[in-house]
Amino acid sequence: MMWMALLLMLQSAPLAEARQAMARGDYAAARSAINRALAASAADPAARFLSGFLFYLENELPRAITELQLAAKLNPKDSRARLYLALSLESAGRMMEAETEYKAAVSLADSDPKGDPETHLAYARYEMVTGDLDGAAELIGRALKIAPKSRDAHFEHARLLLRLDKPQEAAEAAATALECAPGGIPEAQVRYVLSRARSLAADSSNKR
Repeated sequence: MMWMALLLMLQSAPLAEARQAMARGDYAAARSAINRALAASAADPAARFLSGFLFYLENELPRAITELQLAAKLNPKDSRARLYLALSLESAGRMMEAETEYKAAVSLADSDPKGDPETHLAYARYEMVTGDLDGAAELIGRALKIAPKSRDAHFEHARLLLRLDKPQEAAEAAATALECAPGGIPEAQVRYVLSRARSLAADSSNKR
């Protein structure tokens, strides 16, 4: 999962303990460890980020937003804080604010020479929800350029092609996704999109 990769970046002892607790699903222990880290340094951006991230996972959106806003302020160059702030705002229905944060997250991710396809894909999903398919296509294209073997990127491409009424191309994208190493999207979900795309492609062919 994407969030597990993010947590591996957090190295201080209490935060490492929090990471381990979250990995085993013990959010209470994770919160206790995070609170210890914050007691030692209230302005630690990594601790603030992890605190907000945990609130996001627990669907405590107002608290997640507050913590992630502070994390972004403490470390303005961290795209992760902006990304999860955007996700939290979107989940809270604050769409205009979410879009601002998505744009900021993508801009920060683009400044990283290695790139970050997950940030682009998250924003692409938002664009599909709001109906901006052209914007979503651009973001997915950028994600595929950064990570051409990303299962998640090919999966989102397949979803977009279905929205664009291109079932045959969607089926090809979904099949390519299955050939890639597992990502954050469950394989069953990829197979569902593949099956739906093939069914729609067959119906379209039969109507000709």
